[in-house]
Amino acid sequence: MRVGLVINPIAGMGGAVGLKGTDSPATLDEARRRGASPISQERTAEALRAAGDLEGYEFLTAGGAMGEDVLRTFGADPLVVCRPGPETYDADTREACRALLEAGIDILVFTGGDGTARDVMDAVGESVPVIGIPSGVKMQSGVFANTPRDAGALLRRWRIEDLPSRRTEVMDIDEEQFRGGRISSSLYGYMLPPRSRP
Repeated sequence: MRVGLVINPIAGMGGAVGLKGTDSPATLDEARRRGASPISQERTAEALRAAGDLEGYEFLTAGGAMGEDVLRTFGADPLVVCRPGPETYDADTREACRALLEAGIDILVFTGGDGTARDVMDAVGESVPVIGIPSGVKMQSGVFANTPRDAGALLRRWRIEDLPSRRTEVMDIDEEQFRGGRISSSLYGYMLPPRSRP
């Protein structure tokens, strides 16, 4: 089974320092100024630990912090389909997803929040099943598992039980309004996470 993995290395950094996301470069700079550190690598590792024997998967990913680094800590030898620069942006997420699709994957696993889900959707739409590993501040989209551990368990079940997919909403909240204490969410589109049977 060919699994694509894409990590947004900055997802969730703003939450621990009182910011409502890191979608803009200015907000990311402020998060770093306040002492924020990345959390998405560890969230991804937690999901991978719950995914079962990794030898049962063939991983394809982006270079460095977008997937390769964490996979190599598990002893995996992933196929790297693209190499972003040291600082990653939303365009890198979209490029990585397109490269994974072109290389041929059975499912795409991604780590981030609603902003990342939007970028993934822009690239893959409903072409392959997806599993979101939650790591962001804004988490309104139904494509995310409840926890990283749940995401890994769902990947394992998808491989073993051949779970069907379900069309699920990708939502997002306006970050500026969220910082002002107002929630304004909108439907961005749809993707296809596996449906967990009872």
